[in-house]
Amino acid sequence: MNGALTEPAMPRAVTILLALAAMAGTGSAGRTHVVTIMSASDASGQTDPSVRQHHVAAMRRVLEPALAAIDARDARQLDVSIVRFELRSDGGKVYMSSELRAVISDANGRMLTMVKASATVEVPASRYRPSRLSELRDQALADASSGLVDSVRAHVLTAS
Repeated sequence: MNGALTEPAMPRAVTILLALAAMAGTGSAGRTHVVTIMSASDASGQTDPSVRQHHVAAMRRVLEPALAAIDARDARQLDVSIVRFELRSDGGKVYMSSELRAVISDANGRMLTMVKASATVEVPASRYRPSRLSELRDQALADASSGLVDSVRAHVLTAS
């Protein structure tokens, strides 16, 4: 071999280099700074697979960058699930609620705790349009995802 990386070895080499760079940049030995999403799912009862995939992607768009910014002493893994969407009305307003749950585990997969977050978006009934239901779900999901990040951050900072 001439020392060049073969194509199958390249992704592994990049992963190792990124991990080494992350550890070198921490400034203190033994700190990992990693909170990763191991699994994400939509268990809200939606039957259309493309809608469930859309919900998971919308949740990940909020969670991933925010979780990457958490400064943890020990690696943490999350299994996140969308557990509920609810549309309700009180006559004057329409409410879209969402609820998320996450299991926080250590680097070995041992469950440490479970956290949840929920959010509700409201619109005046006169402005509600069924054609915009997906947008309401996305907003409620984004708000609940932000709340979940706050709960994860609080746990990681107090448990580390």
